[in-house]
Amino acid sequence: MTTVQALRQMPGRPGAGQPPPTQRRVPDVPGRIAFWLLALVLAVTMLGTTLPTPLYVIYQDRWHFSAAVVTVTFAVYAAAVMATLLLAGRSSDQAGRRPVLAVGRDGLMLPIRGQACYREGATATVSVYDRKGRRLGTVYLGRMPEPGQEALSGRLTALIEAVLRDWTGPLPRLAYITDGGHHQTRYYRRVLKRMSDPHHPGRRLKWHWVIDYYHACESITKLSEALFSDARAGAGWARKMRRWLREKPRGIYRVLHSAAALRRRRIIASAAKREQYRAAYAYLRKRTRWLDYVGYRRDHLPIGSGVTEAACKTVFTQRLKQSGMTWTVEGGQWIVDLRVIHLSGVWSEVYQSYLRSKEEDEMGTQGTTPKRHASKAA
Repeated sequence: MTTVQALRQMPGRPGAGQPPPTQRRVPDVPGRIAFWLLALVLAVTMLGTTLPTPLYVIYQDRWHFSAAVVTVTFAVYAAAVMATLLLAGRSSDQAGRRPVLAVGRDGLMLPIRGQACYREGATATVSVYDRKGRRLGTVYLGRMPEPGQEALSGRLTALIEAVLRDWTGPLPRLAYITDGGHHQTRYYRRVLKRMSDPHHPGRRLKWHWVIDYYHACESITKLSEALFSDARAGAGWARKMRRWLREKPRGIYRVLHSAAALRRRRIIASAAKREQYRAAYAYLRKRTRWLDYVGYRRDHLPIGSGVTEAACKTVFTQRLKQSGMTWTVEGGQWIVDLRVIHLSGVWSEVYQSYLRSKEEDEMGTQGTTPKRHASKAA
């Protein structure tokens, strides 16, 4: 089974069939009603395109066209329709709603045996969404603390390339959804931004980097807390800014402009509040390019990193961060590897692959035994 098949055939887990937070759930139309609606649209379209046909006789009489000219005119129209269907028939696959391949990664602090403080582990997810925005399945990755998270980056890159290489038909939209941290930013700039299309070597893939909407909302909340002494007024302003950010074109610029205007009119006496305002404002201003939630929703991309955030809990926290636990890096990695195989829904495939590898090792060992005896005899 290929990686793409594993993603598409993955059994549902809690939330697997839920639409991402980018769009409202559209109720499914029954098949019979959908058929007659489609027939109606087709009939209206065909009627509209053939309405000019009776006018050909009037044109022929007024401009003295011959029967051959009228015939050629109608033939040109038919040829243009056929050429349009042949040349632009796939435009809906390119510009319309497409499946989405969503990638995310995040980190969390883990208790390591023999270490005075916690160290950062990391998890990553690769999810496939269908054209309706329903998550079909997710493959999980996880690594115990390591310098630079290089091993996780390598495995994630290999997984993405395998999925895209085995993908048939037009490639899905590509989304990278993170909170904009150091390792996430470095991976986008060093790997995803330079990744080539496996079906067209030399052509760069177009990745949409999406800063998690809810992390951006947290910064808006921090701005409101720093700007308003009245908690109720601050909550109202933050609620309005969150709506602007999600629904208004260039919403992030509206939010920043409003916050800056309030800052100019208000005196923030507390040094801690001033630093809170500065950090939250800088977080949003530095990432304005990746906060276009109106555009992301128009392209039917997820705007929240909830799948990856949940992976931190299901891969690590539920097993490795219970009361009094500490782990070695090697021992913890064995547990993490087993958990990501189970959560990804590929336990049977991995187990069968393991059994085949054991059989091959035994066959290889048996094949080399006579040679060892022969060399000793000589």
